[in-house]
Amino acid sequence: MAGSHDPKDRSTAGLPRVVSVAAYGAPDPAATVALAVECARTTHQSPLVLDACRYYAALLVGALRGDTPQDTPGRLYEPVPGLWAARPLKREIVAAATSGAAALGSRHRPATADVVQAIGNVCVAVATARDVPQAIRSAIDMGCEPALDGALAGALAGALRGATALPPTSVSALARLDLLEHVAARLAGRQSTADPSGARAQS
Repeated sequence: MAGSHDPKDRSTAGLPRVVSVAAYGAPDPAATVALAVECARTTHQSPLVLDACRYYAALLVGALRGDTPQDTPGRLYEPVPGLWAARPLKREIVAAATSGAAALGSRHRPATADVVQAIGNVCVAVATARDVPQAIRSAIDMGCEPALDGALAGALAGALRGATALPPTSVSALARLDLLEHVAARLAGRQSTADPSGARAQS
């Protein structure tokens, strides 16, 4: 893996890769969280970056499996009991993930991209939004990287609420919608096969 181990590295570049990992591996949360780390290592291996990817993967996996990780303010979401006990998250990630609504009064747009801030921004934006578009707008308004922050929040909010919660006009405007729906159907089929209890992705 070519990624730097520099502990001062707080790049957000690895976070978008987590989305595809979670969509593919949702039936096995622990393995998915581990795979999210491996995908980040190709360019970034800072402990904070890796733990941010682990936690974002956990949120996505939980959402796709039908959990509501955004409904646990002040608590650290865990898709598998004991996952964080076996390998604790860095305290900065825990603080960002658990600040919840209490962070709203002190939120401000950061001057530079920061993976810890990005995780906190996504958690607050999704937890306090009434719908997917609002989660995206909130993340964009308070993030340093509008495209990335909006995409991360949109992916999590969409996974939580399902495809029917997406604005029809926005969906119809997507390029190659047929291809996107085909890929989504394949992922949903894989999850329903691997997880008999069913996953939110099927909707």
